[in-house]
Amino acid sequence: MPPKEVVAEGIALYFQYCHKQPLWLFLPDSLSIPEQCRSEVLFGILSLALRYSNDPFLDGRTDQMCRQYAEAARSYVMFRIVQGTVDLSTLQCLCLIALAEYIGEIHPGLTKSHVINVPLANDTHLAWLHIGLATNLAKCAGLDIEQHEGESTPALEERRRVFWSIHLLNQQYAPHSMQLNMLRDIHNPKYMAVNIDSPREMGMKPPQNPQKNDALGGIWVYMVQLSTLWSEVQHYVSHCASGDPMPPWSVDSGYCIIGAHLMDIETKFPTSHRYDSVRFQERSPEELNRAREYWSPWLYLQFTYHAVHSVLNHPFLYSWRPQQSAQLAVPNTFWKTSSELALIHTTWTARLIDMITEKEYQLSDPFLGHVVAIAATILIYYCRAADPTVRDSAQRKLETCTRFLSDLATKWPRVQAIVSPHPSPGPIF
Repeated sequence: MPPKEVVAEGIALYFQYCHKQPLWLFLPDSLSIPEQCRSEVLFGILSLALRYSNDPFLDGRTDQMCRQYAEAARSYVMFRIVQGTVDLSTLQCLCLIALAEYIGEIHPGLTKSHVINVPLANDTHLAWLHIGLATNLAKCAGLDIEQHEGESTPALEERRRVFWSIHLLNQQYAPHSMQLNMLRDIHNPKYMAVNIDSPREMGMKPPQNPQKNDALGGIWVYMVQLSTLWSEVQHYVSHCASGDPMPPWSVDSGYCIIGAHLMDIETKFPTSHRYDSVRFQERSPEELNRAREYWSPWLYLQFTYHAVHSVLNHPFLYSWRPQQSAQLAVPNTFWKTSSELALIHTTWTARLIDMITEKEYQLSDPFLGHVVAIAATILIYYCRAADPTVRDSAQRKLETCTRFLSDLATKWPRVQAIVSPHPSPGPIF
């Protein structure tokens, strides 16, 4: 454990840069006395938060120390699992170190392949292990079922926050869910994608949404909701990459279903949180940084909304279809509409980057590095446009995205895999 003053700074930095960005695991009061906190929780917090520290104690070894803290936290967790002393702190720690794996050091041989479909395009197996452990332990403890509906106590709210944080990690970073179907042919079993659009409602209910503790606290729940839709987007990309014969313009396609979900979410989104209502650009940097636990989830919603549209209409996703067969050719009407949507929403991503750069607002959710990388791949496509106006505009926006990613890479080594000059060993999908 580092000196007490470093631990205290790490906790303060956690609530500044990591609280609801993206996980909501703690309240400030719960960590006010570090000596009473579990060691694994402190190590997990330090593995994330000290990336934002300038303390001389780290002295150029931030990556190394954050890795060591994550390893120490993992050791405590595994010991508790072996000893059968798992509790809520264990799950909180698993969430912290799973996220730290996505931010932290990467395997040097991995680069930016599969940018669209794999979160930040790196070796994610250790983080998958942590997310899977947290998910299964939460189910074993009954955290996935609401047993006290209508009640709200500090202990119940803590359990609910942990459950929904694990859910968010699963939607954004966990491997795709598949079901093994061997009922039709025992000699030829097949994996089937899990489809939420043929639902059968169960009698049991998941935990209630965590109660907001201030006037702006409710924004985090919408962030979790949109992360669930993002999981469906990843399934859709996988189906396209595996040669899904259903064309996107079909009424039953994933393209249309996800688009309908997105419009439904947009319709029900509270007016008070909408872009025109919050007036981000009229607020001072000091005001924005005082309420990061609101503005970071709000920015997640803005970036991810445009990223969903960008991925659904990504030109790389459909440009290869005519090479497959004549039956899979893309109609000109769909191609034109889809291309325009991809460019519009990528333009919005670049505009959001300019907006937060002007306000000197530092993002601390690694997922946003992933969505900016997606926008950059679309802009690369438009840098080859025949129209010089489109081509020059795309080049300027691409420079905006790459500068932004280069800045993120100084804090998040994992983003370095995207901006690395090394050639990609595989296709974009």
